[in-house]
Amino acid sequence: MQLWRQNYLKYKGCLLLINFTHDNCQNLIDSYYFESYRQRARYLSEMGFLHPGLIQTNRIQDLVNTNNEREVEGLFEKLEFIGGNNLLATGWAIFSDTGLPVDAIVLSYDNSQGESIVSAVADMTISRPYLVQGFKGQKYFKSGWQKVLSTHKFPQGNINVKAWALDTDTAKFYLIPGIHIVNKNGQNLSVVSINREEGRRKREEGRGKRE
Repeated sequence: MQLWRQNYLKYKGCLLLINFTHDNCQNLIDSYYFESYRQRARYLSEMGFLHPGLIQTNRIQDLVNTNNEREVEGLFEKLEFIGGNNLLATGWAIFSDTGLPVDAIVLSYDNSQGESIVSAVADMTISRPYLVQGFKGQKYFKSGWQKVLSTHKFPQGNINVKAWALDTDTAKFYLIPGIHIVNKNGQNLSVVSINREEGRRKREEGRGKRE
């Protein structure tokens, strides 16, 4: 039942972002019926039958929860070049108040104005046994996530790639520690810098709170 719930929340995250994530949620929403589903979702949202309604912007900073109503424990661990125009993003995250994996993980890239733009919804509930052993808690076992990012929409230059936890009850985003910097120069793509220190500090703070 817990796994079913997490899958349901991931699907809900894709539904809320259906205006912006067609290519990234195609394994969750049948591509043949996608446009029909999107039109129905828009209609139901306008009629007030979806709660919350569909997200109307791909600018994540417009939807960040600045009141810190929930606390996210996690880390955007790695961003790796895997060939072509693709990067593999991996990490883990749970909501501290429930001890359960976050509802959905959304990856973003910064546009030329420095705004965080929705890029993809990650695959969730991936096993992380080393976290169970390191943090001595079974709640971390299915906290993992990963996603192959297509970078064809990325602007040129150095780009910040971030991971966000999405609360599907409120349609609010929470930043996950760890910002990765990607350099895009024409058709050339590389990860030029990874913010590991901030992620390490957050992990140490989290371990101190539990102790």
